[in-house]
Amino acid sequence: MSSQAGLIAQLKFMESIGIDDLLNSIESKVSLKSTYSLADILKMVTLGITAGASSLLQVCSTWNDKVLTDIARFESIPDDSTVGRILKKVNLQSISDFEGIQANIAERVKEQYLSPIIMNSNNAKEKMFDIDGTPMVSFGNQEGSVKGYNHYKKGAKCFQSLIAFDTQMKTVSLAWLQSGNTHCVNGAEEFVKQIKAIYPNQKLFFRFDSGFFSQWLIKQLELLKCGYLIKAKLQGMQKVFNELIWSETEGKEGLEGWEGAQFKHKAKDWDKERNFYAVRIKTEEIVHKDGLFPDHVCDKYSYFCYVTSKSDVTPMAIHKLYNKRAVCENYIEELKNQMNLGKIKSNDFNATSMLFHCSILAYNITRWMTICTGNKRLFKWEMSTIRCFLVRVAGKLRFPGKQRVLDISKGHLFQNEVDSWFSFCMT
Repeated sequence: MSSQAGLIAQLKFMESIGIDDLLNSIESKVSLKSTYSLADILKMVTLGITAGASSLLQVCSTWNDKVLTDIARFESIPDDSTVGRILKKVNLQSISDFEGIQANIAERVKEQYLSPIIMNSNNAKEKMFDIDGTPMVSFGNQEGSVKGYNHYKKGAKCFQSLIAFDTQMKTVSLAWLQSGNTHCVNGAEEFVKQIKAIYPNQKLFFRFDSGFFSQWLIKQLELLKCGYLIKAKLQGMQKVFNELIWSETEGKEGLEGWEGAQFKHKAKDWDKERNFYAVRIKTEEIVHKDGLFPDHVCDKYSYFCYVTSKSDVTPMAIHKLYNKRAVCENYIEELKNQMNLGKIKSNDFNATSMLFHCSILAYNITRWMTICTGNKRLFKWEMSTIRCFLVRVAGKLRFPGKQRVLDISKGHLFQNEVDSWFSFCMT
């Protein structure tokens, strides 16, 4: 019997896309003197995180399941100290190779499970990425954990991350783990270059928040011929706004009071002017009763400004396009709070980085499975919901006639979703 039969379906899905070959390619550059391979350790940690593990001890506890161990063909399970020791053997090349696995998995999933029509339509369109960074609070004196920008717990030591989300598939295309005192825009130029190298033949478009408002990043994007939409910093922009001619947004319900403007602007220390779009809405009227002109009314506005490679569009269209980026904040929270991103740490930074990428891999594998099932409700579920209703399902493995059969209870609350999920358990 197994109390987490849903992991078996995910394990079979991983095997069907050749995850062992990809993980073994990382190990070829690491010298290990152990009974256990790095590929086995990474697979163990990835499935443990899917089951909800927030420490290496819980990862090993997840694998104290004979059904899961037999399916994975593991003769024995290492303890948490052995797992940590093996992860400390990795190097920067191993981490770089692990980053590239995400793109290889995406290609294999599309080739095996998605129809050519979907693949062609996906490749023909402009591929959009939402890039953001987030701090991850740490406790202790781990390598790379230092004081930096941390709006979750000010003054606490943390790590920083840089994550690129594929807006169409809701998966992570690339992620970096960085030291806690690293600003989000630091290394962003190399980050987008790496994404472009992953998708060399596709037209890419990137959305950033105001933390990435940098001429050097924009110049790199223009050099790579990638589209961009970046929220501008409003500091020093009030004089520019006062000189603009604002036009009202008419004919659209729900947009009353909004005004927009398009203009060329060269920010401080920039080499040239670029396209800017701004929208504003009046928030209040200030009446100066005690002033020299008691009847004078001063309007107060909330401003939103963006620099973009797009042209011949309306300011409100740019504003709406940027607002759609807010969904990536939900993905980040899902990664941190439901897939334990950055919560499993080591004293060694390289080991911590590998654990970080295991969380990314667990998230992507789960997300790709929901896509391949074709179940619309399942695609909308968050990771904690999937874990509750699909992963933690009781099952019994039988071998009638030398075939592998997994028996699960019928009459589940979400039986259609369970059937879709377990369709990857091949006999």
